[in-house]
Amino acid sequence: MREYIIGRVMQGFATIVVVSMIVFLLTRISGDPTDLMMSPQATEEERQIFRRLQGFDQPLWQQYVTFVTNAMRGDLGKSIRWGEPVVSLVWQRFPNTLQLALTAFLIALLVGLPVGALSALRPNGFFDSFGKIFALLGQSIPSFWLGIMLILLLSVHFGLLPTSGRGGGLFTPNGWKYMIMPALCLSTFSMAAITRLTRSGMLDVLDSEYIKMVRLKGASETMLVWKHAMKNAMIPVLTVASLQLVGLLNGSVVIESVFGWPGIGSLAVQAIFGRDYTVVQFVALMTSVMFITTNLVVDILYAYIDPRIRYGRTD
Repeated sequence: MREYIIGRVMQGFATIVVVSMIVFLLTRISGDPTDLMMSPQATEEERQIFRRLQGFDQPLWQQYVTFVTNAMRGDLGKSIRWGEPVVSLVWQRFPNTLQLALTAFLIALLVGLPVGALSALRPNGFFDSFGKIFALLGQSIPSFWLGIMLILLLSVHFGLLPTSGRGGGLFTPNGWKYMIMPALCLSTFSMAAITRLTRSGMLDVLDSEYIKMVRLKGASETMLVWKHAMKNAMIPVLTVASLQLVGLLNGSVVIESVFGWPGIGSLAVQAIFGRDYTVVQFVALMTSVMFITTNLVVDILYAYIDPRIRYGRTD
């Protein structure tokens, strides 16, 4: 186990290095931010001074070495557009994204798990057909289209919910009104994925021999399903659910843009259009670290949830 964890950590570190190099090169070749940040009336001398202050006059390899060296000291630079340290700028927005992602994740679990389990209890029945259609629509409908339709229906037509913005926390008097539509749109794909995987896992477990033995021993159907079958069906669901949570954190760019939600997704979009290298690099690195860390934690949990799972060589 220890050798496996060390190997996975080293692979994760190598992945982060490769991602940082790719993001660094892509942002540099996308264009010179001098044209965006400087006034059209700026002289060539002023432009050269700006490039020198930002380090754009150095060779690419030297710029990358400087970036890595500063990052190891915890200095990820200042935003070109906002003039603030990148770390503080991103962490100001991160709680908003975290709030939205956790709400969407909770909706996906509260709906996906019971719908998937109930669909598996009566295969090919009415509820199973409903669950299949529900999962298919959830994974097929584009989230941005669903968001626009909800705004037109619930906000413009009926005037029930605000069109955009953030009104505070989820439990504040008006905060939940701003949260409903973006969280629902963000959760649709995860909800459908969890529903389908739960149904598939439950069908496999309910058809296993040990479940038949438990049923023969006289266990109630409720205990059989929710204590024995559900626990074993959760192993693949755990992987998907954990990755979906990270995906919700990192994939809220479109939803935040549609609903004007002040999170790191909308910040990243603004940074990309403004060629704000430092912000884009930090968001990309943070995304990579979250994905790699989540994968590592899930792999470790596997061994504790299912004793049959072992990593490494056996002699």
